[in-house]
Amino acid sequence: MMSVMSPKEDKYPLPDSLRPPEWDDFLGHTDQRDALRDALDAARREGRLPPHALLWGLPGTGKTSLARLVLNGVGKGQVIFCARLNDYQLVAALRETHSGVLVLDELHMLPKAAQHILLPVLEHGELHWGGERRQLYVCVLGCTTERHRVLPTLRDRFLIDLYFGPYSTEEIAAILERTARRIAITLSPTVAQALASHSRGIPRLALRLLLRARDRAAGEALSPAAIEQALHDLGYTDGLLREEVRYLLALARSQGRASYETLRLTLGLSRDELSGIESYLLNAGLIFISPSGRTLTLSGWEKAGELIATKGGK
Repeated sequence: MMSVMSPKEDKYPLPDSLRPPEWDDFLGHTDQRDALRDALDAARREGRLPPHALLWGLPGTGKTSLARLVLNGVGKGQVIFCARLNDYQLVAALRETHSGVLVLDELHMLPKAAQHILLPVLEHGELHWGGERRQLYVCVLGCTTERHRVLPTLRDRFLIDLYFGPYSTEEIAAILERTARRIAITLSPTVAQALASHSRGIPRLALRLLLRARDRAAGEALSPAAIEQALHDLGYTDGLLREEVRYLLALARSQGRASYETLRLTLGLSRDELSGIESYLLNAGLIFISPSGRTLTLSGWEKAGELIATKGGK
């Protein structure tokens, strides 16, 4: 029986009803989808569990949705968010999930000691705990936005390793149109393309915009005005979200360079919130990250200058 523990906190959570219910409903990343579906089909034919898999990449690109489809195909297991999960809770979850699928969402947030517990589970199908060894038959699916924070020895033990990058505008538009039909929103192809162009290739963000624009449209067909209001509601400024703007301005006020802890304390954000912000800014080429701190790139300085001119430095 599937259960969900410690659901992931999300500033703009999406209803589970918007997740693709079947494999063919999952659009984009067809290679990744087919790799997991083929592994599940082979496991069913041979009467075993699917192999362990590591799904990593940008947030909101379908990693957990695909992992849930594997779980649903097996029919037994649970999804656990790894923040604040300790050794004892992980061991309990592994025992509860015997003969099923354990989806570990944001695997990189699992403490290193707990990651070590997974090593013999993935390698030998054994749980080493309390001085004892016991056989454990489980499929572990790890989902993470920060693969580098997962122990290299643990990464190497996943038989399937799949990267999830940004979607094309056309793929995002197709997801929006299919979702709009499911939840009875009047959405023209033109408006779908407009929404998709603001999504930065991230389905989750596109769906947030769709739902907010629906509320702003007040029962009418979605219009460009509703999209602009939705963008404002979600804190968009010149293509950046509110916290990303705050980050760049804080870094600019520090002469373009600051330590990780200084930025975190200045912005009042948790490590994981800051990590999510930096993930996008790094991929966008606006910041550079090194062991000594964070630095604005030339593009970052230009963007910060535009923001200061727009916001008056606030």
